Amino acid sequence: MTEDAFASFLALPDRDRRDVFAAAANRLDTVPVYVEKDFWV
Repeated sequence: MTEDAFASFLALPDRDRRDVFAAAANRLDTVPVYVEKDFWV
């Protein structure tokens, strides 16, 4: 992820970021909190 993409993602409202994590979790057959944790690590 580029620095600009990272900044754009962080600028999203909390609800939109949660939706992204939920969609990724659904694709990976896991829970959103795990996806979010991996994003920050």
